[in-house]
Amino acid sequence: MIRAELTGKSRDEIAAALKHKRHGQLIDLIADLVTLETFFTPEEIARARKIGARAIKAMIKAGQIRAHKPLANGYRVPRSAVDEWDAKTALRRASTT
Repeated sequence: MIRAELTGKSRDEIAAALKHKRHGQLIDLIADLVTLETFFTPEEIARARKIGARAIKAMIKAGQIRAHKPLANGYRVPRSAVDEWDAKTALRRASTT
């Protein structure tokens, strides 16, 4: 990954490493460096989805929702994990053929 290769480099070393990158690749790298993913508590997800926080925590413990536990007292769920869970649990429209 180019991000790891740039860590600790001087400005000139970074310029040399990125010299042959395309515009889109540079934009992707910049976006990756400056964007922080939003994290939610199980309670916030429960309120938004109108289900119980205990159900969300049970799904986290069962591995159905990806989460981090940076603190002893709670989980933090990244936005991408909520999106993955939504995609997995979305109802598919039946074909009417």
